[in-house]
Amino acid sequence: MSAMVLLLGMLVVAYLGSLLLSGRVVRGYGLPSGSEWLMLGFVLGPALLGVASESALRSFEPLAGISMGWIALVLGAEYGYAGERRVTLRGFWLGVSFALASAGLTGAAVYAVARYLAHFSAFDAALIAAGMGLSSCETARYAVRWASARSTAQGPIHALLEDMADSDEVVPLVGVGVSFAFAPSSAAIVPLTAAAWIGIAAGLGVALGLTCAMLLRGMHRARDAWPVLVGAALLGTGVAWRLGLAPLTVMFVMGVVLSLGSRHGPELRRMLARTEPAVLLPTLLLAGGLVRFETHTPFLLVLGAGVLARCLVRGLLGSALAGASETPSRMRVPLALGFLSTGALTTLIGLGFAFRFRGPIGDLVLACAFTISVVGELVGPLSLSRALSQGDQPLEDNEPAAPAEESAA
Repeated sequence: MSAMVLLLGMLVVAYLGSLLLSGRVVRGYGLPSGSEWLMLGFVLGPALLGVASESALRSFEPLAGISMGWIALVLGAEYGYAGERRVTLRGFWLGVSFALASAGLTGAAVYAVARYLAHFSAFDAALIAAGMGLSSCETARYAVRWASARSTAQGPIHALLEDMADSDEVVPLVGVGVSFAFAPSSAAIVPLTAAAWIGIAAGLGVALGLTCAMLLRGMHRARDAWPVLVGAALLGTGVAWRLGLAPLTVMFVMGVVLSLGSRHGPELRRMLARTEPAVLLPTLLLAGGLVRFETHTPFLLVLGAGVLARCLVRGLLGSALAGASETPSRMRVPLALGFLSTGALTTLIGLGFAFRFRGPIGDLVLACAFTISVVGELVGPLSLSRALSQGDQPLEDNEPAAPAEESAA
């Protein structure tokens, strides 16, 4: 009975999500990362009210795994695009560089605390550091759009942030695949190196993307592609989970290859984007219910290190960007705080680690993703909105635009 009630609730959330985020209601309402659904899941879950039991939540893990793969497919199909335009080369490299710096610096701080203060083994500390680092490096797409909707500014700073937000997701989505490759499933019969597992994950995504592109070549209408897309997504996700690989990576690669290789690329991107809200919000609700906070000292030490390091690193990167771009002094602090914003990808990385590494490792990474999502939501979007309002000028007041920068391939 509990599972049936939870299923009904998730269907309602999916329907509401398709309404709230598809443009049928006034844009700008709701939190940009979907953290309200994450919090709702935590409150209703066994950690607090216990409306949904642990066993009921666990029974939906296969559906959540498929949902995660589908969202990664959507992100892959849209990768490199800010709306209908290509991201600029500058925004692309800045987004990737900031994500790498966030993941590396945050991960290094977490590893030091986990290894030498919390006394985890070197391998476990490395996995925890990788999970927390990867879940901390996203510049939220929806936070930038949410902040822009609340200001009259649409100038160069906004455009740069939007390009960065639509470019940096390659780091966590590929990084999670690299992390999983160092701990393959015991279901694998032939022992392989981590490099070989990384190649298998990438090859599976490329093969599925090319196969779909070839199957769709003879179709006159992109909307006829749904059976092919759904079938390939189920196959890729299932094989990845069975082998202990990262479905997020496999499906992201598939989406990129499909978008580049299909003549229906623009239509497919629009089709897939419309499915994201209905799939994402129930997944966030389930992720919130699975969050666990332990009270023992090692858990709290590592969790605190991850959250604090992420806030410091992102704030410093935001300050560096403000200084390098010669933004007005009045907007430098709000812009730095705006970099604390997170998106749903943060939670998906944490959920992926929680499913793959049961116990302290997965619990720590998911708890960190949950915490930085909530903290970032409280501070980031409003600060970003304030920065854009103070720093950019409305488009009609700007000087004639300079020639467009080279687009990222």
